[in-house]
Amino acid sequence: MGGGNIYSGSIEPGQVNRTMISKLAARLFSGSLTDVACHLLDGRLVFREELSELRKLIRVKKTNSTADREVGDCNLQHSRPPDSARK
Repeated sequence: MGGGNIYSGSIEPGQVNRTMISKLAARLFSGSLTDVACHLLDGRLVFREELSELRKLIRVKKTNSTADREVGDCNLQHSRPPDSARK
């Protein structure tokens, strides 16, 4: 009875996000990471915890200039205060 089909994506969500954001950055900001970051930070409330996490990420990137860190290892969404706290 009713054995429906089960579908799953062939591409991991993190890879989709990276590809979409990379394409968007290339189109809107000529690929400039600095311009993307400035645009995202400008005109919105940024919590200390978010700034602290960004500093940590930059420090890791400086230390591991050969990109030892795994792609997609950025966990900013997990350290962010809930949306209700942003209003």
